[in-house]
Amino acid sequence: MATAFVAKIVFFGAYISVVILFIAVSAGAVCGQFTSYFIALYLMEALYPSALVLREVSVIILLLTSLLCSCTASRTCCGTGRSCGSQAHEHFNAGETIIEHVSNNHELPLVQLPAVFGIDFSVTKHVFMLWFVAVLVFLIVTLTVRRYLGQDRLIPSGFMNGLEAVVEFVRDDIAQPNVGTKWVMTWTPLILTFFFFILSANAIGLIPIFDTLAVLDRLVLHTNTGSFVNRLIHGGTTATANYNVTAALATITFIAIILAGSKAHGFMKHWKNIVPHGLHPLI
Repeated sequence: MATAFVAKIVFFGAYISVVILFIAVSAGAVCGQFTSYFIALYLMEALYPSALVLREVSVIILLLTSLLCSCTASRTCCGTGRSCGSQAHEHFNAGETIIEHVSNNHELPLVQLPAVFGIDFSVTKHVFMLWFVAVLVFLIVTLTVRRYLGQDRLIPSGFMNGLEAVVEFVRDDIAQPNVGTKWVMTWTPLILTFFFFILSANAIGLIPIFDTLAVLDRLVLHTNTGSFVNRLIHGGTTATANYNVTAALATITFIAIILAGSKAHGFMKHWKNIVPHGLHPLI
């Protein structure tokens, strides 16, 4: 166990050193590589707990592939005689970069749809990632639970073991202390849905999926500017970074609190409970 841990640290230390010394990358990209490494490693350990060699080799292959793509992108970027840093500095616009990651980009939608009552319903990259994460979480959780329930002996193992631990933690340590024993099974599904959706959206946002796709597009696919692949590359990856998603989750939470309070105490008493006792009516 200790040998495997030391080997992981040495390998990843060497990997990061090569990335920093020989490739022009930012600190954010290094952090993304670091996070991706351990996400991939623990996913492989959960899926293949007994296949030590298989999971180590698989993670190393993923990292080396990512390193090769980064090297190739760096050479392509810097092949004009100027450094990538100077090119990026000349064309960098902080406002545009930030707004691409926190709002919908209607200039390059993936699917153009007509506006309804002045609202643009076109499918942007953040909308696509929201759907993608929702479908991914649904499939993973549903298939895992169905496979577990189909066993002769209901003993969780692997990924199901971790899933069960998370569900019990959310139910016993988050939902029950706040809503009580009577309503815990009513509101735990909503909290779990929020938990897995936000966790998965944030985790996927750390994996350089579209950066790798951008390298493939530049070196292999050579699609034009208006192609679907080019529009898919453009913009932020993390759906939860979009303030519209945050506002939607906050609105659902606000309505759920009102419904829960009204169901438990009655509509009028719910609003009375919000006001501290002894407070003057004018205040």
